[in-house]
Amino acid sequence: MTTPDSSAQPLMDIASVPASTVVVQDPAAPAMRPQPIVVRALQLLKREPALLVTVVYLFVSFVGVWCSYWYFRRFGIPILDY
Repeated sequence: MTTPDSSAQPLMDIASVPASTVVVQDPAAPAMRPQPIVVRALQLLKREPALLVTVVYLFVSFVGVWCSYWYFRRFGIPILDY
């Protein structure tokens, strides 16, 4: 059976901590609001500019499918099923 190391420091008692080091959050203080997703996305694109190529590709692809859907809809061809 092993014995605890005598050089280990004991846990600090909260009463022995000076009051100036204790930080208490004011419950009346306004909480930090999360940033909107658009702002976070723009920050991500600013940090990772290569993602802009992917975003532009996805946007152009979406516009192409959208235009094809509305064009072929007039002829009764369900393009989204293909």
